[in-house]
Amino acid sequence: ISIADVNAASTTITMDDNYSITANFIAQYVLTINSTDGGEVTIPGEGAFAYDAGAIVKLVAEPEEGYKFVNWTRDVSTIYDVNSASTTITMDGSYSITADFEEEEPLDKGVAWLVAQQNSDGSWGGSNKVACAAFAVVKLEDRAFKQGISPFDEEYEYSQQVITGLNYIFSQADTYELSPGICFGKGNRVTYQTGIAMMAIAASRNPDRVVNVPASIVDGYSYKETLEANIEFFASYQAGNGGWQYEPFDPTGYTDNTNTAYVILGLAYAEEPLYGFNCIIPEDVKNKLDTWIDYVQVYGGTHHRGGSGYTTGDNKSNVLRTGSLIFEMAFVGDTPGVPRMQRALDFLSRAWNDPDWLWEDMHSYPGWYGNPDWHGESYTEEMPDWWLGLEERWWNWMGPHYQAIYWIMNGLTYAGIDTINVNGIDVNWYDVFVARTLYGQNEDGSWDRDYWGDSILATEWALLTLEKAAPLRGSA
Repeated sequence: ISIADVNAASTTITMDDNYSITANFIAQYVLTINSTDGGEVTIPGEGAFAYDAGAIVKLVAEPEEGYKFVNWTRDVSTIYDVNSASTTITMDGSYSITADFEEEEPLDKGVAWLVAQQNSDGSWGGSNKVACAAFAVVKLEDRAFKQGISPFDEEYEYSQQVITGLNYIFSQADTYELSPGICFGKGNRVTYQTGIAMMAIAASRNPDRVVNVPASIVDGYSYKETLEANIEFFASYQAGNGGWQYEPFDPTGYTDNTNTAYVILGLAYAEEPLYGFNCIIPEDVKNKLDTWIDYVQVYGGTHHRGGSGYTTGDNKSNVLRTGSLIFEMAFVGDTPGVPRMQRALDFLSRAWNDPDWLWEDMHSYPGWYGNPDWHGESYTEEMPDWWLGLEERWWNWMGPHYQAIYWIMNGLTYAGIDTINVNGIDVNWYDVFVARTLYGQNEDGSWDRDYWGDSILATEWALLTLEKAAPLRGSA
């Protein structure tokens, strides 16, 4: 048959014989596509489109910055996955669909920014990479369990980041000749890094999971066996006064209450029933820690009384170390009714509204709040008048001090304290921390550097604080 185009509705036929022809019709349906504020449908676009009956049409929705895709709504019975931004719809009728977007929550934005900072080897950051990776992994693990899913489940959006982050940590396992145990980050603040790594391992809540990092000395260990080896490591070089120093077996080193606090944080994660490891902490370790608490708490003076010194109780106090001290007290069984814990809480009450620790004209370390004149701007070379002359120690930071906030959160949460009395008023400290922390969040989800750490660490401390990611004493 001499039809010019059999597939065209308008065509021609050359009559060089007798013919009988039939025009075949197929049903067509209209797909009408819209979107809410915060994004658009890029494939096939937005508007009305005609498709043959039974056609499978690809759909792609893309959120704007600061928004996320939620789901497809309206006539969605033949959409393959209504919760996926990239999916298909089968045209069994005429449909009208909408791509729904919503503004990202601060936590979502923060986590997305943090995940994007992961290095190709599974680590985070450029220095202290074990600690940076471990803080990030703890955050991602905690997020998974709050969603009711294992952090290792393929359904969890950040499962690969958790796995590669933990594998990086395991790849950094090492030993010291004088210790029977295992550490992480040897030669670079190993006490800090091992304690924080223990948090990440325990927060997996999977004691029987086996390390699968062939080049690591803990390859083939269960996660619980790894933590038990970490406990052995810490027990082997706890000082006679009950504290820990930066590097083990260093005759020129000194014990201090920031190193000690991160050891105890790791031990608490390993011990607490919530995480399922139920590791046994040697009684001698706790007994010596009990001695350390008395050794490092400040007993004299007016302003610093009850807080935590740095290396001894003869030092001046700050709120970060005092949050750590309260955590240590809870670890050995103290409650708010115990006099030494009450003294520590009294110190926090007195120091609470002091933005940057101006007592006695002493700028040893800042408080938690930061400059009261700060309005969310990034750090700057310009300083308020009362800050002049302090550049060398304070750099040019004006915002909150997120590690201080993180440690106070840890101490008060672990001790089961919901409010703190400030000037005769019971203050819900968590609500105050949330408001101040969110005020410092950048549009991209990150937080600017802290007095003690860069933007990655500050973001990790902020995120962990916002979700109150801390062990709960005796919880299951």
